[in-house]
Amino acid sequence: MSSRIVRPAPVDGDAVDVDVQVVPRASRTRVVGIHGERVKIQLAAPPVDGAANKALVELFAGLLKIPRAAVELTSGPSSKRKTLRLHGVTLDAVREALELDGAGAPIGGRERGRSSRRRSLAGGDLPAVDRRLRKRGLSALAVATLALPVVAGGCESNSSLHLRVILPEGDADLDRADNAALVLDPGGPELSYDIDGTDFTLEVELDLDDVQRVAYLYLARGPDLLAWGRTAPFVLAEAGEDLALFLGRPGALSTFPGAVSGAEGMVAARARGRGMVLVAEDGGTFLLSERDLGIEAGDDFPAATPPASASALVDAADGAVIRARWDGDLTAWRFDPGADAWEEVALVGDDALGTREGAAWIVDASAEHLLLLGGGAVSDIVELSLVPDGDGALDVGRLELALDGPRAGSTAAWVVRDGTDEGEGLLLFGGDQDDLPLAYFTAAEPAGPTLRWTGAACAQVERGADASAEAILRVLCFGGLRDGSPTADAALIRVSPGGPLEVEHLEAWLPEPFADPRLFADESAIYAQSEGRWLRVDRGGLTPELSATAATRATGGHSVNLGTGVTFLVGGVTAEGQPTDRWQVFTPSPDVP
Repeated sequence: MSSRIVRPAPVDGDAVDVDVQVVPRASRTRVVGIHGERVKIQLAAPPVDGAANKALVELFAGLLKIPRAAVELTSGPSSKRKTLRLHGVTLDAVREALELDGAGAPIGGRERGRSSRRRSLAGGDLPAVDRRLRKRGLSALAVATLALPVVAGGCESNSSLHLRVILPEGDADLDRADNAALVLDPGGPELSYDIDGTDFTLEVELDLDDVQRVAYLYLARGPDLLAWGRTAPFVLAEAGEDLALFLGRPGALSTFPGAVSGAEGMVAARARGRGMVLVAEDGGTFLLSERDLGIEAGDDFPAATPPASASALVDAADGAVIRARWDGDLTAWRFDPGADAWEEVALVGDDALGTREGAAWIVDASAEHLLLLGGGAVSDIVELSLVPDGDGALDVGRLELALDGPRAGSTAAWVVRDGTDEGEGLLLFGGDQDDLPLAYFTAAEPAGPTLRWTGAACAQVERGADASAEAILRVLCFGGLRDGSPTADAALIRVSPGGPLEVEHLEAWLPEPFADPRLFADESAIYAQSEGRWLRVDRGGLTPELSATAATRATGGHSVNLGTGVTFLVGGVTAEGQPTDRWQVFTPSPDVP
């Protein structure tokens, strides 16, 4: 390792030059370690309007406890490869801050950032990840991979974009693949290849540019699509080598490779532009990056674990995650994946809401507000902002609209018409009472039979152009518990433009009871998983079809949609009461770009 990476600067006084290579739009800002002849730095900031350079300066100023003015960018302001001049510091101080020895090599013979603190999901890094993450209640995940180097040409300095492709566990059928297609969108190219199974490498020459695009990979047997996946958005000129995609079967669950421990009591939510944040029962916090599908251990949740029946972990529009609890006065914490930090957030307004166990909750389409609906003995609707104001506080208050009862254990769903955010209004289905109509709707009178029905799954049938301003919209609700027992019943709720609700009770509609269904969807169908079974409901005929699935989850757990279009099913317990030891991934039927 060359000692010239960190070297005395050719100026009077104490100053040190450091050669760095930056990777913008990373899951968080951190020093990774030695990469070739430079120190690799991941930056949460994008390379827009100098944001990445500003973040780089702030990182080194913080590491060395020097003013930002003492960090000078001497070369590469618009390049990934830069040189920093650090004034008022010694060579030893810089090496210590970067964890380098006197020769400029990583202390202990390892690269910073490749310790047990941070690991890709790749198998070669598994032992150290396992030791670190098992302490936090989550074991590492192994993956099967294949390399996909995309050789960028058309410029003086060629570089390679390596797409790490993660294959589903136990799916030997993919070995039948005889052709593959690689698509970069927008701007192409769209390329096809003859292959023999999953042991192949694809190469394509591209011009480096600053266009943000995604890569799609399709595997097929003849004309039949076997699996596909897509990456998170990237820029060729800045992509580096930390890009991955998961290949999953369309319209089905595929098993994400590797065993997971500590899933019981775990909650999860999307962090927009980042990936998936998971919080273990002991407070251990992790981020699964949607960019490289690597997992990082983060800052611990700073308080006692709230009860599942009176709390939620939700995504916010600014890329953070909010954890709220309402088993007493409303309390909220905010986790910023970029800063790797939890903080309790001040609430402005009426946070003395009283106990509201079993309150239904839902986030609006903009991810700017969380609505708490009834629960306990109250029938009001509370709105909590998810994006802090200028003082870092979240607004909270009661809406003028009230429910027809507490409806604890009900299911909330937006009813949306094409071209709108929230469209027709908010639907609440069921609840732990037998004296209220089955369906409450903010834009019409409650309707339906009076049934005690909790934990159902509800999905709007019409989407896009089919959900026009003139259309009668249908919401299908099914499964859950009726009078405390698993049910095979369903209900079809019709929402006419400006008209009354119509509720049709469909007794024994499912082939078997679905006690705690988790929903998934694509343009062609609605899907649900429960107790080792997979349900598909075609949007046209609304006919339920049951099939087996490798997913062993019976109850609990969370489904989290990532920006790559896939939905992770994590956590929960099996029918035997054991924590699930695998993650599942739902891949929708593709919309070919």
